[in-house]
Amino acid sequence: MEEFLSRGEKADENLSEESDDGDENGEDKGDMAVQVDQFFSELDIDYSRQRKRLLTSGIKAPRRKSLLPTHLHSVMGNANLRLARGDSSGAVVLCKEVIRQAPHASEPYYVLATVYEDTEDKHKLLQILLILAHLKRSDSDLWLKAGDLAIQLQDPTLAVQCLSKACRLEPKNVHLHWQQANLYSEIKESKKALETYEHVLTILPSTPGRDYVECSKQMARLYHDTEQTDKATETLVRAYSLYPSDTDEEAVNILSELYIHAKQYQEGCQLIMGYYNMLSEPCPPVSTDFESLPLTTALRLSMADEVDDIPRGVESSHQGEGGEGDGVTLTVPEDLPVDLRGKLAVCLIHTEQEPPESLLQPIYSKPDQCGDLMFEVAEAYMDVGNYSKALPLLSSLVRTDKFNQAGVWLKHAECHHMLHDMEAAALSYHRVLALAPRHTDTRLTLATLYSQMGLTEDALALLDVPATEQEEEEEGEGGKGGGEADTRVGGEGGVFVPPSQPQFSDIRVLVHKYTLLVNEGRVEEYCAVGTQLLAFLFRDSYNRTDLRVIMHLGPRKRNARLREMRDEFAGAYQEQENILRMDEWWRIFVTTCQGLYSLGTRHHPTMLHLALCAYCWRKFDTPELYKVFYMFSASVCFLMDEVTGCFWILRRLCLRTLEDSAPWNFFNFLPLDNRTQKFVLRLLFKHPNNSFLMWIHGNYSYISGNYKLALSLYERVYRTDPGNYLLCLCIAVVYLSLASQRRHSVIKNTNALVVQAMTFLHKYYTVRGHCQETLYNVGRAFHQLGQVHLACHYYKQVLVCEPQCRNGEAYDLKCEAAFNLSLIYQSSGNKALAYQVLRQFCTI
Repeated sequence: MEEFLSRGEKADENLSEESDDGDENGEDKGDMAVQVDQFFSELDIDYSRQRKRLLTSGIKAPRRKSLLPTHLHSVMGNANLRLARGDSSGAVVLCKEVIRQAPHASEPYYVLATVYEDTEDKHKLLQILLILAHLKRSDSDLWLKAGDLAIQLQDPTLAVQCLSKACRLEPKNVHLHWQQANLYSEIKESKKALETYEHVLTILPSTPGRDYVECSKQMARLYHDTEQTDKATETLVRAYSLYPSDTDEEAVNILSELYIHAKQYQEGCQLIMGYYNMLSEPCPPVSTDFESLPLTTALRLSMADEVDDIPRGVESSHQGEGGEGDGVTLTVPEDLPVDLRGKLAVCLIHTEQEPPESLLQPIYSKPDQCGDLMFEVAEAYMDVGNYSKALPLLSSLVRTDKFNQAGVWLKHAECHHMLHDMEAAALSYHRVLALAPRHTDTRLTLATLYSQMGLTEDALALLDVPATEQEEEEEGEGGKGGGEADTRVGGEGGVFVPPSQPQFSDIRVLVHKYTLLVNEGRVEEYCAVGTQLLAFLFRDSYNRTDLRVIMHLGPRKRNARLREMRDEFAGAYQEQENILRMDEWWRIFVTTCQGLYSLGTRHHPTMLHLALCAYCWRKFDTPELYKVFYMFSASVCFLMDEVTGCFWILRRLCLRTLEDSAPWNFFNFLPLDNRTQKFVLRLLFKHPNNSFLMWIHGNYSYISGNYKLALSLYERVYRTDPGNYLLCLCIAVVYLSLASQRRHSVIKNTNALVVQAMTFLHKYYTVRGHCQETLYNVGRAFHQLGQVHLACHYYKQVLVCEPQCRNGEAYDLKCEAAFNLSLIYQSSGNKALAYQVLRQFCTI
């Protein structure tokens, strides 16, 4: 074996000498290379045989540590020699050749790593290190070096993977696991970071001390970022209880902040006092009898540009009425950080204890530097209802340049408002709007404040939200949005022209303005605002001009057509739509439509368009609202002579409420055409025992002259409801029409028909009672039969009978009865009496 090794070393030397010698010819080099290859192949065979022989004899033979074949040793030596001489390119070429022949050998990669490290090519160096780390899986230094290089190249994901490999090889290495947890935090993998930090706590040495506290702080920050404040508090409390002497001020600050966030103010007080060894004595709670500050204000409706226009209240320095002894007696150390002073003051205020002057004096003396802490203390006073204490602090803050912000002014206004100083509150709210014009809550609060003060016009002017720059440009260009009249209460000429793109403001502002206008009774203005609100609600269908076509379609096709418009605004205003309940949207719809109808015919197209949008929108189609919604929409269409829309709305309602009389009564008002007649007839085939369908089909048959079919349908309904006086009248009218026909070949027994007609008329008179309606109808029947003496008797009774009132309206039939009576007098030749009757009862 030693002989073979010595022969190999000599061959390596000869191969290196031959490679360096440039004077030798190519043929000699080729022959030498062939001989060397044959030698090393024999060497490998001999080595494998020797190892096999040792294994069969029971001796454990070690494996060769290097995977580089022996015939490539000389090549690697030559590559190292060239690298040492400074020929990096030649070394790279030789290493690549070795890698081509032996890709699993690690030696050429070490050389390449050295070359790329010298040339500072970090990207290639990272690739080589990753290959080396996979070849040498048990070498944690390679994984760590690759991870550090990945961090330098700002690739935290790859760095985490490399450190994970290193941590598996060294599970007790605290530094590796800590670095891995930091990388997890950097790439927002909070769950894995927390798991790694937990593992770090378990592998810390026996006296971890500050490391344990530092790790706990990192975990608390991660828990707080993931909104797990309970676990964050638990982690820091555990660290503080185990190592109180190693806990620093930062940990106490974080833990106190968590206590305040969880509203555990008593624990926060105990933490800070216990950490700094403060002595405290109990004191009576703070009195809740608040005294108004001596503020003198005068409300100016114009915006106050200067801070001096706002009442200053009291001075910024905190002066207790009874001095320091009235609060909590504390031994406050001078080196107590201002952050902890502010947190301790907040905790004391929430525990109904007045913080001492010595605690807050360093904060109050520097409002520019400690303004955030003063703001927290003022918020604490406001939380417990002590607005008179919070107001001086906020007044001091708004005078500074740094804290002259909208949020501070808003708290300042709330304090004045809660102290019932409305004028000062209005000025402060104005200042908030000057700094944040788009703050909707402040605008609504100030508008409510104005309305309470009786300044309705100012409240309405305040609710006119200023247009954005884009909207102003569109208005200047006269863009596609259409005129103001189009989006408010109809277009010119009484024809509704929807805008190409609706302009929506904040819905809460519009709703508040709408409520104020309705309470003031300003119909045209609240109709304009209501139309804007409904345009927002019906945004999927409001811009369409083919609603009459869409409403005829089935649900699937209709939704597909509306989805074309819905894609442009999908999801943008859904949150604002949910501000109001569906019944509140319904009240706005009804009130707006009623107002548009009362304004006259110029606004009726807008009312009709809103009704069609509501029908296509279908969100009012709820179990509580669907009936009144369909009836209201059908009424709007009927008033606007939109017979087609009225038919389709009533058709849908009648199909859902077959046994309800109100929709069928309304349906009976529709003019007779093939569409309505076919609908009723087909539905009657499906429901042959439905009395409403038989009655309506009987009406259609009577109008078309098919008296016998109408009579058969009326009689079928009469069997189910014999006490219906209107049905008795209909049957009597059919009998009279049959008896009055001139085709005696068809109707042979006319007298029997007249008797039957009089029978049903008498029953109608009996059931309905003595009134103008029954007297007139009986007189009209006798008038048709030519019994004018009987007709005159009933007409005269109509003239002396008082009219009936329904829903506050009187239905007087004296004019109709007098006219028919005058016709009888004229036919008899008594024109003077006819003229007298007309002059007495038919004169307007």
